[in-house]
Amino acid sequence: RESKTYDPVVVLGGMLQVDVQHRVGLPIFFEGQPNVAVIRGTWFTDKKGVYKPLSEDDAEIIEKEHTSEELRGKIDDKKSKTEILHKLESVGKQGSSFIAWYGKDEVWLNKKGFAMAVTEAVGGVFRRKKSGQLVRGTRLRRGWHTTAKASDCIPPVSHLVLVVHGIGQALSPGSVATRSFKLSNDSIKEMYEDSIDGKIEGRVEFLPVEWRTSLKLDDGVLDRITPPGISQIRRVSNSVVLDVLYYMSPVFQPEILASARSSMNRQYGKFIQRHPGFAKQARVSILAHSLGSVVAYEILDEARRSEKFKLDFDVENFFAIGSPLSLFWTMGGRVDSSSAILPETICKRMFNIYHRSDPVVQRIRMEFLFSPGI
Repeated sequence: RESKTYDPVVVLGGMLQVDVQHRVGLPIFFEGQPNVAVIRGTWFTDKKGVYKPLSEDDAEIIEKEHTSEELRGKIDDKKSKTEILHKLESVGKQGSSFIAWYGKDEVWLNKKGFAMAVTEAVGGVFRRKKSGQLVRGTRLRRGWHTTAKASDCIPPVSHLVLVVHGIGQALSPGSVATRSFKLSNDSIKEMYEDSIDGKIEGRVEFLPVEWRTSLKLDDGVLDRITPPGISQIRRVSNSVVLDVLYYMSPVFQPEILASARSSMNRQYGKFIQRHPGFAKQARVSILAHSLGSVVAYEILDEARRSEKFKLDFDVENFFAIGSPLSLFWTMGGRVDSSSAILPETICKRMFNIYHRSDPVVQRIRMEFLFSPGI
């Protein structure tokens, strides 16, 4: 509706960039995720304190009516518990609702036909047939229930965690992004719940590292040689199980490592660009699942062996979850701790987190456990 140009607005703690003019939110760190529809809220439904915005078209109609001279003349400072002082017909989808004013701040949304089904109208007053109690539908509120303050902003990020997915990402692209976003939301909720005075100084941000979906690897050869029949099973096999074989291949492993390393550096670069102060006290960790922990470890190990493979950031913690890493170490001929342990200059601490019933995981051998830094 507006002809003026707006600067993009960054919301959700820096996760979403909003194009105000076109009413769309663009994910900043979650590649491949759909854009988010954005609504400018002026009128809201209020269901037990939970506010939800009406569509902009409906809100504009209600606002025009609410500020009209006709309504002011009817209501002024009047307020009624039973009598509808003003009524607006045909609002909502296909004109399925009407708005009733019982006073300046008593505005209610009702579905057409609802009154006929469960109420009787007597002199403009709606009552339940049996109990005689007033029926008003859903309460509407003009504007948000509180005034925004600078202190309402969520605290700055004090710890960045890069989440590296395991096998099967080609089968469900975007899942690591969805889970990373949930981790960020859940962590800040828990931090607020655990705080003594309801205030926290910093928060943890989880960003996805997507290394599989964009890779061509065999450039479609596997699809061409896969025979027909049991297509769903073959699809799962080609998209999930073969990730391990691709990684173990000397032909494809460098491509996988390069993709994961590039994704890590790209996410960190975008994050620093939007949080320039973070670099001064940067705390960055890697959280990697399943095969992703093997990929992440190899990237860190390459950084130890060569400067050209170093990441753009230092790693404080490496969390390996559901990891077969120890198995890969053994298969790679690493029989002593000195060949596998990462120096603190590459990674300060490593954690191997697993459930004993997980058939994929392996424990890190005891001599590794008692080595410094692990």
